Amino acid sequence: YSNLPLQLLTNGTNAVRIDSSGNVGIGTTSPANHLHVKASSGYGELRLEGVSGAGGTLLFYEGSTKRADIFADPSSNIVFRNTAESMRIDSSGRLLVGTTTEGEGSADDLTIANASHCGITIRSGTTSNGNIFFSDATSGAAEYDGYIAYNQNTRYMVFGTAQTEGMRIDS
Repeated sequence: YSNLPLQLLTNGTNAVRIDSSGNVGIGTTSPANHLHVKASSGYGELRLEGVSGAGGTLLFYEGSTKRADIFADPSSNIVFRNTAESMRIDSSGRLLVGTTTEGEGSADDLTIANASHCGITIRSGTTSNGNIFFSDATSGAAEYDGYIAYNQNTRYMVFGTAQTEGMRIDS
């Protein structure tokens, strides 16, 4: 069809536009991607609605091969899958990686599981620190009341309590 761009108007205003590249714009006359949704105010939203008892699913394909999907299940969990479930944000806001079962109740905000070796990597710059902070505040020194820090530059690890270094381990 040679009369591109194609526009759908609502009350004389552009509502949907398909440009000569095949990009579809909703709320914009200049779509920058295959699907470009622009809100007239506030956040732009894309709604995926399943039938009662089901959630919405976003599928990712390479050619005809499904590579991954993200879906919201009826329990309000957000699930990320490639060939199998790899990560979930559950209805309580906990992040579960490699598992669908949260950890012990006093430390279940992040649970990482693997049937083999398992761990977390903190990668910092060669002259920087990798840190874990323990906090009971959102500002000031209480944001690092307790801490574990590894200094990449001089290769030592520090354990701190009450905002003070309590122990240093070096080579």
